[in-house]
Amino acid sequence: MDAPAVTVAIPVFNAERFIEATLASVMAQSFADFEVVVVDDGSGDQSGAIVQSYRDQRIRYVYQTNSGPSVARNAALREARSPLVAFLDADDLWQPDHLQVLMTLSRAYPQAALLGNRYVEFFGDGAAASSRAADDISRTAYRLLDDYFFEWSRNPAPFCTSTVMFRRDAALGAGGYKVGHNRGEDLEFYVRLALAAPVAVSSYVGGLYRRFPNSLTSGLVTSPDICMTSIAEHQATGRVPTSMLESVREFYNKIALGNATDCLLAGEAGAAHRFLELSRNTVWQRRRWLAIRMLLALPAPARRGVVALWHTLRSAGSKA
Repeated sequence: MDAPAVTVAIPVFNAERFIEATLASVMAQSFADFEVVVVDDGSGDQSGAIVQSYRDQRIRYVYQTNSGPSVARNAALREARSPLVAFLDADDLWQPDHLQVLMTLSRAYPQAALLGNRYVEFFGDGAAASSRAADDISRTAYRLLDDYFFEWSRNPAPFCTSTVMFRRDAALGAGGYKVGHNRGEDLEFYVRLALAAPVAVSSYVGGLYRRFPNSLTSGLVTSPDICMTSIAEHQATGRVPTSMLESVREFYNKIALGNATDCLLAGEAGAAHRFLELSRNTVWQRRRWLAIRMLLALPAPARRGVVALWHTLRSAGSKA
C-alpha cells in the first residue's frame, strides 16, 4: 500500500468529551490523502473505545501506558508512514482546508522543516468558533520566514501545536520532543528545528485552539521552562547565528514575560518578579515589561482586585 501524503498525529489522554468532534474535523478535510495515528497515552476513560469504534481504514489506534504528551507525540512521529506529519491535540479542531493549505505550503517551500497555519483560541462552542474563524482559502498568503524568532517575538504566534506540520525525517533527526516537561516542550522543539532549517507559514486560520477557564493554574511554571533553558544553552554554546542573536534574545524575553503574566494572575508574585528580572533587557517587549512591573508594585489587595477582574472577564468569555 502506498504511503499517504500526510499523517495526522493525535495524542490522546482522557479526551472522551472532545475526541469525536476532533476526529470529525479531520475527516471533513478537503484534502483527503491522509492517515490518522491516534496515540492513546493510557487514558482511563472511553477515549480509546470511541476511536476504535471508527471503521475508516485511515485511522490507526496505538495504546501506550501513561508516559506524557511528549512521549505520545514522539510515538506518533515514529508510527507515521508519511513524509509529512501534522499534529492535532485531542481537544482542538481543524478548519476544513487546513491540510490543503499545509500541503500547498509544503510544495511551495520544500526546504522548510517546520510549517504552520494560524489559529484562534476559543472557549465553549466549537461550531460558533469555526463560523467566526472561517477563512477564504483563495486569499491565503504563503511565506518562508527569514527569521522565525523575529516573527514570533514581534507578532502573535504564527501557529500552535495543533496547526503545525513537520517533515518527518527532520523532526526525527532533531530528536523529537523532549520528555518529562509539562510546559514549553513544543516551543523548545520548534526552536531546534528553526535553528536548523527554514520555517514556512500561511495566513490561513487552520485551527481552533480550545481553552479552559482553569487552564492557567494547571500549566503554571514558576521557574524557567524547558524552552527558556534550551534557548539559554543555545546562546551560551554559540549555536545561534549572529543574524538571529537579537531576535532569539527577544523570543526568550517574550516567553519569560508570558510566564510572568501567568504567575501574576495565579497570585505567584515572587515567581512573577523572577521572570521579570530574567527579561529585564527586553527592548521589543518594553511596554509589557513595564506594565507587569507596575502591577507587581501595587499593594497586594489592589493587585488581587485586578486579578479578580481579569478572571471574571475570562469566565464571561468562556460562556460566550
